Amino acid sequence: MDIISTSENNLNLLGHDDPQQKFLDAYNSDRLHHAWLITGSRGIGKASLAKKIARFMLHNPPVGDTGPSLFGDALENSPAATLETNPHSAINQIITADS
Repeated sequence: MDIISTSENNLNLLGHDDPQQKFLDAYNSDRLHHAWLITGSRGIGKASLAKKIARFMLHNPPVGDTGPSLFGDALENSPAATLETNPHSAINQIITADS
């Protein structure tokens, strides 16, 4: 089965540096909102940015304050410098397949 490469499946998102940095700042300061509005003209990469954020969040789930995890205290995430993820990971393959 061949996966058709569309623009939103492009892992090399160009531009959108300001929105990416705002998201990273919120993530690193542990102040992520429950929803983000991504708006703009048609064809500027809104879907690509949304998928990049989804890939990042699935690779870096937030750590909760609900107490010890199953195997002891959960390790805290280190601050992220970029939204980049491993393009060959199972998570990225699932998102690329629109699953």
